Amino acid sequence: MRFRINVLLTGLLVLGLIAAACGEAEEEAPTTTAAPVDEPAPTEAPEDPIVVGVPAIIATHPFYVEQYRYFQHEADRQGAELVIVDSAPTGELNEVQMLDDAYALLESGVDAIIMEYINPEPFLDFQAEAASRGVCVLNESQTPLTGAQNWNEDNYQGGYAVGVHAGEWAAANGFDTAKMAVIVRPDNPPILARSNGFVDGVQSVVPGAEVVAEAQAIGPEEHAAAFANMAAANPDAQIWFAPEIDSGVAGLAALAEQGLTDPDQVFLAVTNVSEAGLEVLAAGDTPLQAAYMYSKNNLASIQMFRDALACARGETRPPTVYMLGNVVDTDNLADIQQMLQDLDSSSDYPQYLEDLITSVIDYRDEPQTTPSN
Repeated sequence: MRFRINVLLTGLLVLGLIAAACGEAEEEAPTTTAAPVDEPAPTEAPEDPIVVGVPAIIATHPFYVEQYRYFQHEADRQGAELVIVDSAPTGELNEVQMLDDAYALLESGVDAIIMEYINPEPFLDFQAEAASRGVCVLNESQTPLTGAQNWNEDNYQGGYAVGVHAGEWAAANGFDTAKMAVIVRPDNPPILARSNGFVDGVQSVVPGAEVVAEAQAIGPEEHAAAFANMAAANPDAQIWFAPEIDSGVAGLAALAEQGLTDPDQVFLAVTNVSEAGLEVLAAGDTPLQAAYMYSKNNLASIQMFRDALACARGETRPPTVYMLGNVVDTDNLADIQQMLQDLDSSSDYPQYLEDLITSVIDYRDEPQTTPSN
């Protein structure tokens, strides 16, 4: 028994010595493991920016340049890309070129297109092709039954609002049977709606007012001639209307040549006033006393571009949008000019601008069936 215990103790002692030797060997062995390296966390590849295309006319024609500037401003703010295609420059507002440019944009691979095309027949084929490629189309003055989102100016309401302003001036100055001289455009239903709205607005305040002269004119030169002819035939007309500011300024000069310069005797109203036109209004002491500023060229254009981005992301947008505006006169001119300055200078719009953008957008869930606004 004692022998077994000794043998067992001896065996345990041997095992202990072996284990100790192994431990020393492990401690003395050189370390060869490299220091751990911090590997960067995997990151997602950056998404390509959404590309929105516009025909060259929108970037270059005086009728659109302010709108394009706000498109570019919003593209910069949103990290999007704005491109233009100039397929056949003409320098004119030409629907053929507009559509050619739009097809060229389709071929370039843009995600969305903003354009203005009135004739529905050729537009049907274009919209079908765009839809087949998954390209969003936002179109101004066009029925959205084609599938495009339709953006409308409040043409009649704009004319009506500035007409009310003229009517109030007539009533205040004792012209209960005011005589009106009006530029009309039967060839262009949206612009004709402005003139019709203007007459209705004046007569809503002064029912005895009547139109004594009408003339058709396109562009400043024709407007100047039309105003001169109407003034020569109707020197006692008190209320004058032009549907475009540039043409209205030309008409203002023609009235001056006829001696019609007293703002207490002559009232000139215009619609679609531009930022440059506001400077003419700011000069004061002329018959140009009120203008209607459509938001298409400023606040609404920002939301239009946002809707193009939203559509390109797969979001559903209402089929019809009305862009509202404001009458501008000497009372609110400074506020309007400050708003435009803030729009140009702000990388992040203050809340009051966001509220104004919302206020000029009227979404409709019902598709518009005729481009007659």
